[in-house]
Parts: sequence; structure tokens; C-alpha cells
Amino acid sequence: MTLKDPSKLGRRTFLQTGAVAGLSALVGPRLAHAASSPVHVAHDPAMTSGLGYDKVNLSLVQAAVDGCVKALTGKASVGEAYKSIFVGIDPNKKIAVKLNNIKHLDHPVNFAVVRALVNGLLSMSFSGAGYPAKNISFFDNDWGGIANKCKSALGYQQHIAPLGVVLDDPGTWFGGPSFTVKGTAKYACTYLDAADYGVSIAPLRYHKDRCDLTGCIKNMMGAVSSSTGSYTGGSDFHDNPGWQSFKYLWSNYIAKNSKLQLYIVEALFAHRWDSANHLAAVNRVIVGTDPCAVDAYGAAVLQSYGGLGGGEKALPLALEQASFGNSTYIVN
Repeated sequence: MTLKDPSKLGRRTFLQTGAVAGLSALVGPRLAHAASSPVHVAHDPAMTSGLGYDKVNLSLVQAAVDGCVKALTGKASVGEAYKSIFVGIDPNKKIAVKLNNIKHLDHPVNFAVVRALVNGLLSMSFSGAGYPAKNISFFDNDWGGIANKCKSALGYQQHIAPLGVVLDDPGTWFGGPSFTVKGTAKYACTYLDAADYGVSIAPLRYHKDRCDLTGCIKNMMGAVSSSTGSYTGGSDFHDNPGWQSFKYLWSNYIAKNSKLQLYIVEALFAHRWDSANHLAAVNRVIVGTDPCAVDAYGAAVLQSYGGLGGGEKALPLALEQASFGNSTYIVN
């Protein structure tokens, strides 16, 4: 496994040549006008052994996630790395993790990466006391309706539930604080509202609704709803060009409450939204604290497998234009 792009080029050479196919088109002349946000990428062809959710090597995926987090923070241990990401964390504080897309059971975040994240969080130590698994919760926009499916399929029952994290619907879904997106009232998911910290983790997947990339930014539309009773109003986020709804979401909620501290794209495979088949084995884990940089790198990788519409990078660029991140990145 390597924590750098397989080219192992230096910063200047990497950015000029586009070591990942499609990178030069993504970066272009903007390099002269913007600094680079770090993105930490682990790549190991042995992480998967075929095109299937269960064709994964758990130990190599664990090493990939652990290595990225340690590289991100400069810490020698995984537990200390997570503690430095979630500043001020203690055994009483909660972490909510937004997944995608469990609802259809087609290409959710692979259980191996989720398992690696949980194991890392549980390795945090506080004066000899560990971090309790019950303080880690996972949610998606229809988690309550499909929790049992998740626990009985796609590796979650075998590999995630036994760790003790919260996989069940606690009751009220969207009872969090109200804020506006393009003049429409939105309500935050109670999972995220009740937590002290948040993580956005998404698979590398083409999306059907004109945004072309399901990444850690697009993932967060499922964390808010136009109704307190159930998830509604997701379609109003598909306002390309411009992506004004995501700009409002970040401005009026995500950036304001500062809970999201970590962004992960599970790129073990590349997927298409409209197919149950895996598109290709990518064998990468992408980690960072800048959502624009993480998704921009994911877009470049996805484009290298044949872009569907050429808009894979549009959403991170839009959020960058609203000053919520930097889509120009350096791979570490």
C-alpha cells in the first residue's frame, strides 16, 4: 500500500502532468491562482480481489484508512490521530457519520471502510478509558426504513453491528434546528443535531441527477429534510448549474455549526447509479478535511473511468466559489 498516488511524483510534477488520468483537465490554469488543499489517498490493488462488495481484504482496507488518517494529522497512532481531528473529544461526546446510499442496497459505502473507521475511533484512549461504541451513530436519509436490510445484507450485520455502534432508528428523524435553503425551511437530522462531531463518507459513484458525482458534498443533502416527519425535498438540491442549494446548506447549517470535521470517499470501486454492477475496481481510499478537495480528486479518478457528462467536478467547484473549500489539491 502507498499513501501517495501511485506515480510517486513530487508536488510540482504531479500537478503539472496529472498523474491520475483526467487530473490536468481538472486543475488547469487555476493552479496559478489558488493554493492546494491536501488530500490523503491510499492506493493498493490488493484491497479488492474482484468486482463485488465482499471482495475486499479487511486488513488492507484497515491499513489504508488508518494510514490516511495518520498522514492527515501527522500523529503516530490512529487513536491520537482521530483525537486531533475531533478537537476536544472525550468519552461523553458523540460522533454522527452520514453514509450513502443504503436505501437501495446498490453500492452503499463499503462495509470494510466503515468498519475501519469504527475500529479507529474505538482506539481512542482517554486516561486509560476507551471511546464507547454507543456514541457512534450512522445515518442516511431513509435509514429508519432500511436499517434491518442493512443489518442483514452487504456485510453490515457481520462486520459493523457487532462493534456496538448505533444502527437503528432512534425515533424522531428530522427534528433538528430549522434553517433555510433557497427560501425553503429545512430541518436537520436528529442524528447529526445530537452529535458533537460529524463525518461524511460516500462511495465513488456517478449520480443520475445532473451532478454526475456522488461524493462527500452531495452526500449531505440527505442530512436535511423539508419535513420533520420523513425525508422530503431532496430534488430541490439538483439545481445545476450553480448548485445554489448546496451553497445555502453549507452557509446556513454545515459551516455554521462546524460539526463536520472529516470527509471520506470510499473508492474501492467505481459505480454507476443506474446499475447494480460495479463499474471498476479502483482500490483507493480518499481522506481529507476539505470537502471540495476530496470530491475534486474523486471526480478526477471517476473521469479516468469515462465520465458520463463531464460535470463530475461541478459541485466541488461551486462550493469553492462560495468560499467553503478549495478544489485545487495536492495528493499526500
